[in-house]
Amino acid sequence: MFLAVAIPVRGIVRCAYPLRTLDGDSFKVRDCVSGLIRTIDLAYIDAPELFQVSEDHIPIGANSKDSLSARLKTQENLKLHIVSARGRRFRALVYTSQMVNTIQVRAGHALARPSGYLDIHFARKLKNAMSMARSQRLGMWSTTSFLSPRAFRKLEKKQRLMEIYPPYYCVPPVDKLK
Repeated sequence: MFLAVAIPVRGIVRCAYPLRTLDGDSFKVRDCVSGLIRTIDLAYIDAPELFQVSEDHIPIGANSKDSLSARLKTQENLKLHIVSARGRRFRALVYTSQMVNTIQVRAGHALARPSGYLDIHFARKLKNAMSMARSQRLGMWSTTSFLSPRAFRKLEKKQRLMEIYPPYYCVPPVDKLK
């Protein structure tokens, strides 16, 4: 089953079909005019990374992806409002009968990350959705403790760098000093 998605690119609305969900805030679509595969990121939210788990071992990243996947599968039409584009990757506000970006935050599957360019009304709506999810202990807020997705990515990057460039705590062999 294919869903039609309108993608405005430089003022032109194009049709596209969702292909698969990547994580809790991004999915792939195929542009039906050009055939290009594009990545859509939900704008102004930050969902856990796919393999991120909470401290009490709840797979919050996989749960977030499943939530977005279920929301996209049940819709016949999506309307995208492109916020920014870089190559084949778009940041967008995604609409069904409601805004998917806000639904993910309200369900506790993403954090609100409003930026300075965002409409104040929408920023307030995102913040209210996040505080509601936190107070009702929904999604990732139901866990005892978790790293924010941004902190998780930073820690993951640091660990990868440590594997590539280990710290030099050991003293080099004497013959190497000569």
